This record gives sequence, C-alpha cells and structure tokens, in this order.
Amino acid sequence: MWIVDLPTVVFPLAGMGVNLLGLAIILRLSRRIGFVQAAIFAFVWGLIGLLMLEAIGNSELSAGHPAGWVLLGGDFLTYACLGFSFFSLTNTSESSIRVRILREIDRAGGSIDKSEFSKIYNEDIILKLRLERWRSKGLVVKTADRYALNSKGLRAVERIFYYLKIFLVRRSSQFD
Repeated sequence: MWIVDLPTVVFPLAGMGVNLLGLAIILRLSRRIGFVQAAIFAFVWGLIGLLMLEAIGNSELSAGHPAGWVLLGGDFLTYACLGFSFFSLTNTSESSIRVRILREIDRAGGSIDKSEFSKIYNEDIILKLRLERWRSKGLVVKTADRYALNSKGLRAVERIFYYLKIFLVRRSSQFD
C-alpha cells in the first residue's frame, strides 16, 4: 500500500515539467527577457498546470472534502520546493563566483595562468560590473561617489537572507 497518494507525487512533477518546458520556450523565443523573469513566468505556468491537474484529478477536492485542500496544499508546497531547488541549481552556475572560476579553468584546458585569471576576475571589475547591472535595472542609484538602494524588494530580500544567515550560521557573512 502507498504511504502517499500517487497524484501527490505525480502532479508536482508534472507541474515542474510544464515549468521546464515554459522556461525553455521563453528563453529560446525572447532575447530581451532575463533568466530570473523567465523563471518566474515559467513557475507560474507550471503552477497553472498543477492547478489544472488538481481540478481534474484530485477527487477529494472535487467532492469538497477538506482532505482535498490538504492534498492541494501539499502538492503546492512540493511544487514550490522543486521550483526553488531548480532555480537555485541553475542560477548558481551564473551567480556563484566559485562555480564561474571553475568553469574558466575548465575552458582554459584545466589550468590557467594567474595573470590571465586576474584579467578575468579582478575585484574592481567584478564590483563595477555588478553595480552597473543593478544601476541599469534601477535597483541602485548613484549620486556623486555613493550608491544607494532604490528597491524595496531588493532591501527585503537582503534582510531575509541576512536574518536567515544569522539564524542558521550565527553570523552574517563567511568573512566575519
């Protein structure tokens, strides 16, 4: 006998399938949309697919039983966790300097000269590029020689991760 209902496993996976298909379509058809925006749209498409499957296949929900809502909630949480895990895994290859450094070493044939490496990964260049990208998106503004946050959403994300890191590892940075 199954411990969980089979649709509880299949529906979130099917939703992720719709998510991945949507992401592939968006990224192939549009060069103007960034990965994060594409991932959000694809997540919503997958969620719509999940809800359609729930409407068709969740007999408990169709019958109005409270258990149907519990199954729907569990399926949504499973789908959300799968979606977040996928996004984190795919985004790490772009946002993590450690992973990008390993990729550059691999592209150079397995080893790279320190001077060549310094041309690619200069702290000033990395900082300048990141700040310029944020400025171009309106997330920060530059006045004279200072940068200021211009996004309540970015500030909220920073606070969430700050407190999460304090809670989990009892420090705000790996450099503390």
